[in-house]
Amino acid sequence: MAQYEVDIKIVFTTRNDQNDKSFLPTRHLMALYQEGTNGNFNECLQDWFTKGRSDPQGFLSRHACAKTDDAVDLQIEEMHQWCKANEIQYTSTYFVNGHRLPPAYRLKDLQYFLLT
Repeated sequence: MAQYEVDIKIVFTTRNDQNDKSFLPTRHLMALYQEGTNGNFNECLQDWFTKGRSDPQGFLSRHACAKTDDAVDLQIEEMHQWCKANEIQYTSTYFVNGHRLPPAYRLKDLQYFLLT
């Protein structure tokens, strides 16, 4: 069976505003990603999409983060501005090998395209 290398990017539309209900979880996920422990990040991301959205405070308490700093806030602002410029209006939007995954598809659908 052939193996494919796939680059997947997740884009969040979160504003750099502490009053935005998705700001703290997004900031936390981005800081965890920057810590460089991808296995831990993948678990955190899965937890966010399965349980965390309904219990953001529980999510934050389950996943310790060493730091969140101004650099993360700047990245959130840059990502938000990029989303506005590219008319991305929902979180999360996925990019596969640089191409936006159409809304009709989910990441798990990729297996059908890659295995054919």
